[in-house]
Amino acid sequence: MIALEKLDIVDEAHDRALLDLWIHDFGACVFSAADEVGIFVALAQGSQTVAQLADRLRLEPSALLAVCRALVSLQGLVESNDTFDLSAFSQAVWVKQTPCYRGREFDRHRDWEQHQRIVDTLEGRWAPIDDGQRPFSEGWRDGDVDPQAAYRFTRVMHSMIFLPSLAAARSGALSEVRHLLDVGGGSGIFSAALIAHQPEVSACVLDLPQVCEASRRILRPYETAARVKYHPCNFFHDPWPAEVDGVWLSNVLHDWPVETCKTLLKKAYHSLPIGGRIVIHEALLDACRCSPRFTTLFHLLMLMNHRGQQFTKEDLFGLLLDCGFTQPRVVFGYSVWSVIEGRKTI
Repeated sequence: MIALEKLDIVDEAHDRALLDLWIHDFGACVFSAADEVGIFVALAQGSQTVAQLADRLRLEPSALLAVCRALVSLQGLVESNDTFDLSAFSQAVWVKQTPCYRGREFDRHRDWEQHQRIVDTLEGRWAPIDDGQRPFSEGWRDGDVDPQAAYRFTRVMHSMIFLPSLAAARSGALSEVRHLLDVGGGSGIFSAALIAHQPEVSACVLDLPQVCEASRRILRPYETAARVKYHPCNFFHDPWPAEVDGVWLSNVLHDWPVETCKTLLKKAYHSLPIGGRIVIHEALLDACRCSPRFTTLFHLLMLMNHRGQQFTKEDLFGLLLDCGFTQPRVVFGYSVWSVIEGRKTI
């Protein structure tokens, strides 16, 4: 059995490198899609705002903004005072009808699904990830997810969030919490890690029944798995347990539009006692929204997949305040991941 409290934390630079590698091909498709819809040729005529560029190319403005910021993170564009221009790199090799144009080397990417989905999203044909019948997020919202699909997805997310969860649990950021509700807890790895580091804690994963069953399978190798509790339900439609003093939301809010995020945060607020806290675990954008590279690309991916988004620190502070929480602050960071806390004081 694996004792989570005894595992070494991998250097966060390795986590960042792995994430950049994981999303690398998607970044290449951002370039090939931008080339196809004419962004580089249009900006070769001079810098433009997103509104000007969207009008000129007949593209959807919010998708175009996400793509332009992704290109800034990839050193394909530069941004200044809300206008975008070609970088020296793109000026040299990404403008069609110039002698050194290199876009043909990316022709293979134009056959990839991700390339076409970016183009579709830019041209106003929202192209969410689906299960062959309907958008993936609709199945999760309605609780209608195939158990094997739930297991595969939960296993992937377990891999991605294992080290950040271990680091967050070991940080002591939740040292005052005694009864944790792990909302949308997926594999339950954070609950298992928190129990390993704070044995006095009780932790309960609230997720769809299919995901709770997947969690039980995934956590079997860990010593604290037997102490993780489960509350199988749909966190949109069903009531949440109230006997908690902490709510943990890890990689949940980015999957949903902002108004849906507010609904979840208000449910968290009403489930907590005075003095309780909400703790949000997300990969944050910098204030410029063009870095870190992984998070900027992941923001575009969430927009395409679910009409979701990644947040800046200020975005999440504002959401917490809007939903009644006070004293929002960043309490820990590892790699691209941050832990943000808010308190219920009234």
